Amino acid sequence: MDEEVGRPAVVQELISNDVIQECLRKHAGRNIVETSPLDELLFEPATRKVEGSTSSVYRFKVGYRPEGKNVVQAKSFMLKRLPQSAVQQEIVQTAGLFRREVFFYDQVLPYMKSIGGKRMSPPVPEGYHAVSNDEENLIVMEDPFDEGFQPPKFPMSNSELLEHSLMVMRKLGQLHAFSYGAERTMTKRSRGWLGIEPSLEQDLLLYETAEGEDRPPSHAYGMLLSSINLALDLAGEISERATAAASSGELAGILQGAWSMVCQMVRIDPKASNVLCHGDCWMNNVIFRYSKTGGKETLVDAKFLDFQLCRYGHPCLDIVYFLFLSTSKTVRKRYMNELLLAYYNALVDTLTFLGKGSPPITLAELRHDIMFKYKAFGVIMAFVVKPMMSLDPEFIASRETQNGEVEEGEEPVKLDSYSLMKEYYETNPSYKKALVEILEEVFELLIPHSAP
Repeated sequence: MDEEVGRPAVVQELISNDVIQECLRKHAGRNIVETSPLDELLFEPATRKVEGSTSSVYRFKVGYRPEGKNVVQAKSFMLKRLPQSAVQQEIVQTAGLFRREVFFYDQVLPYMKSIGGKRMSPPVPEGYHAVSNDEENLIVMEDPFDEGFQPPKFPMSNSELLEHSLMVMRKLGQLHAFSYGAERTMTKRSRGWLGIEPSLEQDLLLYETAEGEDRPPSHAYGMLLSSINLALDLAGEISERATAAASSGELAGILQGAWSMVCQMVRIDPKASNVLCHGDCWMNNVIFRYSKTGGKETLVDAKFLDFQLCRYGHPCLDIVYFLFLSTSKTVRKRYMNELLLAYYNALVDTLTFLGKGSPPITLAELRHDIMFKYKAFGVIMAFVVKPMMSLDPEFIASRETQNGEVEEGEEPVKLDSYSLMKEYYETNPSYKKALVEILEEVFELLIPHSAP
């Protein structure tokens, strides 16, 4: 449930006047002599598309007058803080998700911006304040919605999906170029991004725990178990080979082993062309801007949101994650070369513009690594997370209501994700079609062809 906003006491809990002053100074580039009082600021929860389970997101607008100016101006910001649910807070804090995004906005983004100067900026909202400690967990950035950006609109036709996917691939090429370029300005002694943030050695969600290890089991592993149950239940609707593997118990073992496979793939290979990856690069973590001419909308720009899972690793991890979570099998089959070329051309052009040399990987090497090394990562991650992530939020909310009202002070009932996915599969044709497509690719990849 969203927090009540608008009352001074609540606003004081969200953000202090000192932080607002700091953000305005960074935005205006000069001291601020006058601002709106906190109790006059208009705070509102962000849209459902931005509001996630791992953070609470607000928008607010401030009136201010910079030093040397007579006119009061207005600036809109977006604010992210820890989720309000105690259960969600525990997940986020234990996994280190919010701290990882603070690291991105506090250290990575300024480094990237320094190599672009005023000529070019990374495709990310400007950051003004980011801190995570015992006293404060807060990120303040520019409000991209005030600049005309908006979440993607679903459903999309294949042509619309291709148009948006090409834009994302170009922007991903830019983002990776800024990462490569920034790291090339660092001394060898600093060890690059890993030297700045050693925790990048550990993935926040994709890992296995050994007996006696202090690290708690990954929360993403629970999503895998729900997806496995669904796959076993629906194997009979995919193929005879899948049915036989499910009946023999072979399929369950194979799918359990898939977790080890993806955990191995995200481990840093010191010999690879590593980059600071977004880590959760799919369509819902991208916002788009359009221009309108003669009543027709044209896609002109995009920016990435939500860097809570940013990781250091092979660039293909971001590429295949996006392709398998956000595009259709038809689009990938017909336009894979075009999509990879959009990424690579943007990577080359951005590095050239920044004066940071050539990519450490050729287009041929990129294609090879995707098809023969990292395709499995995209397929398995789509299998693990897409069934739950693709559920309609209104459908989930309606099931929460059916589970009964939550008494004051209690946490909402944790719904069984397998039951939700199964019910939605049986009632929503588009979800069923997408899920069958995922399962077909998983079975094709993982089930030995020698099975009956």
